Amino acid sequence: MRQALLMAAALRGAAALAHRPLPLERFSVAPMMDYTDRHFRHLFRLLSKESVLYTEMVTANTLIDDHGAPRHGTGDRWLAHDDAEDKTILQLGGSSPTVLGAATELAMAHHSYAGVNLNCGCPSERVAGAGCFGAALMRDPDQVASCVRAMNRYAPVSVKCRIGVVDSVRDLSDDEDELYASLARFVDTVSREGVCRFVVHARVAVLSGLSPDANRKVPPILPDIVQRLAREFDTLEIVTNGEVGSVDDVLERSTGLEGAMVGRDACRRPWH
Repeated sequence: MRQALLMAAALRGAAALAHRPLPLERFSVAPMMDYTDRHFRHLFRLLSKESVLYTEMVTANTLIDDHGAPRHGTGDRWLAHDDAEDKTILQLGGSSPTVLGAATELAMAHHSYAGVNLNCGCPSERVAGAGCFGAALMRDPDQVASCVRAMNRYAPVSVKCRIGVVDSVRDLSDDEDELYASLARFVDTVSREGVCRFVVHARVAVLSGLSPDANRKVPPILPDIVQRLAREFDTLEIVTNGEVGSVDDVLERSTGLEGAMVGRDACRRPWH
């Protein structure tokens, strides 16, 4: 395992020579549909110059057809943004390496994001059931590796994921070793393609039977699994997410990690 990690680190180093590194992510605001549009991000940037901000998820197929050609020119409607601090990450959703690679190329050529993030964490049935992307992708790490390989040609790439995936609530398990083993296999496979940063929501994703809101509440929060991941994959940058709602939470949960990501509380209580 250690040799494999060192080889993966060498590959990531080679990729870094082709791209600038991702911005330091001590504190970040999560990608949230219907929240983190360019207007929200402009407001939040006025409050914080150091935060890394994420876009709403943009589906790669919205920008690119199945043959890899742009559907809407430079995609300004979905991609246009301004950030004087240059710390905005575009999140893409999809499962086709061809389409995701072309979408990344389009975004970086015309809109100059600080990096691109692949959504492997959204449990919404609209996402997980539509072409098998979002959290459902965690079940196919080889496919995710193919996707990030295509994306990494054009931008520094990170991945946002959960600690695991189950079909329904009755499949939830309290066996943290089993959960960790599956997460470690996923991270090991994907990191070999040059991904150095994983943003990990410390809950299991339930793919059916729960709303997105319930998926943020019903599965238990298990931050120790994220801490273990950071210890055992010490050449990677690990950011924790899930029930981070205050400065104290950020400081506590990010100990030993790259940083912490806040979600809905950034909208409800941005001054906290």
